[in-house]
Amino acid sequence: MNPYPPAFDTVRDAHLYIQIARAHNTLDASLYAPILADDVVYESQSVFSALEGKEKVLEYLAEKFETIRSYLPESRLFAELGFHGSYPMAPRTDWLPCIVVAQGDSEDVSASVLLTISDGLIKRIDICTVVPSPDMAFRTGIYPE
Repeated sequence: MNPYPPAFDTVRDAHLYIQIARAHNTLDASLYAPILADDVVYESQSVFSALEGKEKVLEYLAEKFETIRSYLPESRLFAELGFHGSYPMAPRTDWLPCIVVAQGDSEDVSASVLLTISDGLIKRIDICTVVPSPDMAFRTGIYPE
């Protein structure tokens, strides 16, 4: 299997993943504002209902990051660029970009963030804690700040 990760579809897509990882690494929810579609959907496998709409998502993230900030350094987030294959030996072209998130320690991986992008904006954010397993992601070691 090729040891190198696949590439992003476009430079703009790469920028969006980098911006989201940067927002998590710096706990700055305002970095989300210019790259979210007005009708964005934010859904987590560990929460029963989705958030719909840019304002609701931004408000939620600002509160979440503020809570994390109040428990630093133990609660520090580590957001790393990564890729998921549809199965362990998937062809490189089948891999999807993601953000691998750990909290407290960079090796304590707890979630993968998958984005749906349309017209240069993020339409959907999926926080995956089970499927695909964040432990199965190809990790790049790149933590944008």
